[in-house]
Amino acid sequence: MVQASSQPIALSEDSLPTSTITSAVNKPIKYPVTLEEFLDWYPDGYGRYELYDGVIVEMQPTGTHEQVSGFVAAETIIEIRRLGFSYIIPRQAIIKPLDEEKQSGYIPDVVVINEPGLESEPM
Repeated sequence: MVQASSQPIALSEDSLPTSTITSAVNKPIKYPVTLEEFLDWYPDGYGRYELYDGVIVEMQPTGTHEQVSGFVAAETIIEIRRLGFSYIIPRQAIIKPLDEEKQSGYIPDVVVINEPGLESEPM
């Protein structure tokens, strides 16, 4: 049976070997993790992780979930092109919530970004 939603797996200090939670420069990460530390730590090329209130969570999307998000992205990009908008739909992006206090970063299933607007983004 295929489930239609992502199944988050929380990665806490107790559930991982110390060597797994390391930054890009091989330094151990202490919880809670800031968004900047999370972005430095994020493994390149494998795995899908999000940051929930300072805790790194491994995301494991299911087949049906991926099919639906792929369909939504494909149909949306067709409409964007038809209308001539300068929007993009990245395959993967980490989005920071508007709440500045929150140490979180999410990977949306589908996100539409105004490409010229990226120049004014802080990250």
